[in-house]
Amino acid sequence: MEQAVTALTVDNEFLRSRQTARPWDGPAVAESDESQRELAAEYLLGQHRAQQDGPRHLVIVHNYPRPGAEYGNGFVHRRVKLYQQAGVTVDVVVTGPRVAQRIYEYDGVRVLSGSSPLLRAFLALVDHGGVREAGGDRRTKEGPGGLRRTYSSASTHFLNDQIWAAVGDYRKQLDWYVYVHGFEARHWVRTLCNIGLDDPALPKQVAATARRQWFWRHVLEADDGPAGYIFVSDWWRRACQQDMHVVFPAGRTSVINNVIDDRLFYPGTGRQQRMADDRFRIVWVRSASRPNYGADLAARALELLRATPYWDRLQISIIGEGPCMSEFTDRFGEDANVGIEERFASQQEVSNLYRAHGIALVPSRLDTQGVSRDEAMACACVPVTNAVAAIPEFVDGTESVLAPAEDAEAMAAGVIELFDDAEEYLRRSQRAAENVQNRSLPAQTIARELLLMGLGEQ
Repeated sequence: MEQAVTALTVDNEFLRSRQTARPWDGPAVAESDESQRELAAEYLLGQHRAQQDGPRHLVIVHNYPRPGAEYGNGFVHRRVKLYQQAGVTVDVVVTGPRVAQRIYEYDGVRVLSGSSPLLRAFLALVDHGGVREAGGDRRTKEGPGGLRRTYSSASTHFLNDQIWAAVGDYRKQLDWYVYVHGFEARHWVRTLCNIGLDDPALPKQVAATARRQWFWRHVLEADDGPAGYIFVSDWWRRACQQDMHVVFPAGRTSVINNVIDDRLFYPGTGRQQRMADDRFRIVWVRSASRPNYGADLAARALELLRATPYWDRLQISIIGEGPCMSEFTDRFGEDANVGIEERFASQQEVSNLYRAHGIALVPSRLDTQGVSRDEAMACACVPVTNAVAAIPEFVDGTESVLAPAEDAEAMAAGVIELFDDAEEYLRRSQRAAENVQNRSLPAQTIARELLLMGLGEQ
């Protein structure tokens, strides 16, 4: 309660200081230069060569995986790959103030990246007919232009004011769907675990929240706003409305979970059942960049397990990148049964790790869904997590160890129960796999997205 009152005081002080501030009116977008127009043309030409028969979709996002930075919105990439496999041609444009201007390919997906003027140049070129190879002139028009003629629909993940402004006059020409995932539409208080009330960066976080609130109010009031809004959980839909002080139109709002690709994440060859001894193999594999991922909670739970007679039977793998990895290296660097690797793990490696272990540590302080947890469950790992944010919408303890918030002791106690009862471990493992199979596979997620955005068949 004391923390909540302090947070409200900080908010009120900021709002008093900005009583005369202008409402959100959007950033200015610079004119495109010739190099940006040339790069957009080069990208479109390559996409024209590779275009499949069938619908075409545009994805606009602020970050995307690339060689050397594979963590960048991997769940967006997974969608794109599944759209491609469904016969959709997908153009991907990554845009932001510090995004390098280039064309690159990642795992079979060609990506155009750069600043807002590049996105504007790209949209203008498509609107005027694009490019094709014809008599050696790569700037020859394809025919009648128009974004609506080219794209069956478009989608944006993590909409921000720069993307909104860059799309500008083209919004009316796009059947545009906006995925609202988390940080782009939440109140600073939700990530207090990452910054703290005494952090010198706090005033910027408070100001950013106010700006986001102004921005989302503007988006929802706009006549040329998105055709639809997609949330990954109902908890997040409600929390976002509370945080941004807005109401998303019910008729244009959908809740569709992030997809878990069952061709990658599954228990094993032939979907074999778990063995009882799998419960003694524990894995933690995720980003260690922020405290909200709970590395300290996982490390504390492992410390408690180290004090039990089971410790010498355990095989533990810890893989991740970020400053929070010190929670593990400082405490378990000398333990022979704990392997710690400070590095990125690819999706295939993550799948292999989950199938090689029987229990996955996925503590959390904030999740709008919990993709890492679901990936582990799809592989029949029993997840160990916390009943915070959206997590109880996805697991209830019959397929998991679901501890209260901040309770590493309950996490460890739940794991010990599974050590003591092999049959219960096997039951929860089976339920974990069934949970994801009934909720988050492509048939329940990607198929709905494709249908919603005019890319699939009724």
